[in-house]
Amino acid sequence: MLLCVNKWIAVDWQSGRVAFGYKISGPGELRGFFVR
Repeated sequence: MLLCVNKWIAVDWQSGRVAFGYKISGPGELRGFFVR
């Protein structure tokens, strides 16, 4: 599961991955993230 740190960074705390992108306002929706 992704944890949105801010508009541009999210962290997947279960695997330690970091995703960069943007969050679209909505019921927990995360879109446009690129995981690296």
